[in-house]
Amino acid sequence: MRSLVSIFAILFITSAAIAQSPLNEARILLGDYRSAMTLAQQAAAQQNQEEAQQQMQRAMATLQQAIEQFDAGNVMTEGDADTIRDYAGALKAAGNPADAAKALGRATELASHDASLWLEYGETMSELGPNAFIESKNAFEAAHDKAAEAGMRANALAGLGMLFFHNGYYALAEEQFDIALTESPKHARATIGKAAIDLRNGKVKAASDALETLEVQEPAIEIEAGRVVADALEGFWEGRLAYEDTAENHFAYARLLIRGNYTSSAISPLKRVAKLNPEDVRPLNTLGALLSGLGNPEAAKAYLNQ
Repeated sequence: MRSLVSIFAILFITSAAIAQSPLNEARILLGDYRSAMTLAQQAAAQQNQEEAQQQMQRAMATLQQAIEQFDAGNVMTEGDADTIRDYAGALKAAGNPADAAKALGRATELASHDASLWLEYGETMSELGPNAFIESKNAFEAAHDKAAEAGMRANALAGLGMLFFHNGYYALAEEQFDIALTESPKHARATIGKAAIDLRNGKVKAASDALETLEVQEPAIEIEAGRVVADALEGFWEGRLAYEDTAENHFAYARLLIRGNYTSSAISPLKRVAKLNPEDVRPLNTLGALLSGLGNPEAAKAYLNQ
């Protein structure tokens, strides 16, 4: 009987120790952070700014506590790959991609077979600028080589393509995007990248049409699309490229300007569309919406009422 009681006591003490360990506490706090962020986003969507701010403050305070617990538990030496990956996510959310990259590098040492870890490592390294180019490239290539599924291989190729694109290696970028689209024909990031290359080469309609096929409406994808299109527009302008004077081309160019956050610049090509093809209501509706958004409702009505 005593031995049975002793066993239960040992099990209880052991489980309590695990529950109270810094690394376990850190992961619990990280979960609380994510919950608070979700509540903040929901409050913001409901225009409840006070609640959104309170939840955001709670989230960031909890995130800092999680990082402190990870550090207290010596996560880089005592944690497994999944725990270190969570630590990296916390560091990245706190605005520290350099330390997040170090953590992910350690995680890949512990789980070198995990393609998704290599992909995350490559993405994080790519945020550190040109000095991290080689390490980021190697990580994306490792992710591709270790991936068993076409989707993961496409993710790695698209990531590598974006790395090349943002560092000015446009031919290499296009090659990666093309292969990624062969692996996964509707891959969102590869579609965005390929469209950006087409835009840099003056193919405005092909670029715009490709972006209109995007099926993924995740905020992160939309944000990246806008940023990449803006970069490609700069290349288009620097190259002093031109396109044929057709209604379809002007409308495509206007849509690209809007997506790249050059909203006011889209007014001129939209007016050209209306002149070239008066029966097309698309430019009129778009002009009305743009002018209304730019604070000119009276001018907007003139187009919306046509």
